[in-house]
Amino acid sequence: MKLTEYSLALPGAPTLTLVLAADLHCRRYDGVPALLEKIRPDLILSSGDMMHNCEHHRVDDPSNLPGLEFLTTAAGIAPVFLSIGNHEGGMQTGNREILAGRGITLLDNEAVRT
Repeated sequence: MKLTEYSLALPGAPTLTLVLAADLHCRRYDGVPALLEKIRPDLILSSGDMMHNCEHHRVDDPSNLPGLEFLTTAAGIAPVFLSIGNHEGGMQTGNREILAGRGITLLDNEAVRT
């Protein structure tokens, strides 16, 4: 895991703490939830590659569980927004429902306002 911090001050903009988590590739994430709790982000963003082949496999298949468990744990800390990476492939409807049920907002060529 690599942690890089950036600070950017924009005149008149609120102060936000954002976390970008990507490229977990179904690996364990030990220690990251404690770090997220310490950082206390306003939003957790994931640009994908947390799981594999979600077009043909469920996000809760054993091989994808580390990625799903990370996103679920993160959603208990701050709102999570996930975009599909090239390793997830297409995202079948059942997977979308699983993610939504765990408080993970999937962004697939769409935007949301918070």
